[in-house]
Amino acid sequence: MKPFSFDHRLSHYSNTRFLSRRFNDQCKALLRAIENPSIWGIFALPQIEFAVDERTVLIGDAVRSLPPISYAYLADRLFVLQAHATTPHQGAGAGQAVEDALFLSALLASPSTSSTPLSSRPSAITKALKVYQQERHSRAQKVQETSFEAGLLYEFLDPDAGSDLGRIKEDLEGRMKWIWEFDTEREVERVVGLLDKK
Repeated sequence: MKPFSFDHRLSHYSNTRFLSRRFNDQCKALLRAIENPSIWGIFALPQIEFAVDERTVLIGDAVRSLPPISYAYLADRLFVLQAHATTPHQGAGAGQAVEDALFLSALLASPSTSSTPLSSRPSAITKALKVYQQERHSRAQKVQETSFEAGLLYEFLDPDAGSDLGRIKEDLEGRMKWIWEFDTEREVERVVGLLDKK
């Protein structure tokens, strides 16, 4: 086995190689219409324990490296980088980046943080980052975990459901509700309110 490199995440295939697989005629017709077929690798990465380390904050879903967004305060910088490396099976990874950015910006813009005198602002920012870690990281980890599980279901590899379509259907029907019905506005208000309680 070759060691992983980013050059290996994309494999180019000829239509002949695709069509030699066991697809029905409708699938083969669709595949013939693709000019340059390719297959992208999907990599499941281990979960990280922390999203905040002093002045570095990891947000959202990313396996690629992007330039950090920096927030300057006093002579130091707070770096925000994308993080969770979620598989695509629930379509919710990028949404975590948006949610995380919303929560982080609300915590940093809160009067409890931004109106603090400059002499104590670093400790106010540290407090906001601790709240972010405590309140957001577990949700992102759950999205990462359940997205991986959904991929197992889609490929009939789930240890419980296997290829039992009834069990797969039952699991999939309730799988996304906790993501879709998340009350972002209420949660932002609750989380920002924690700054005054700690």
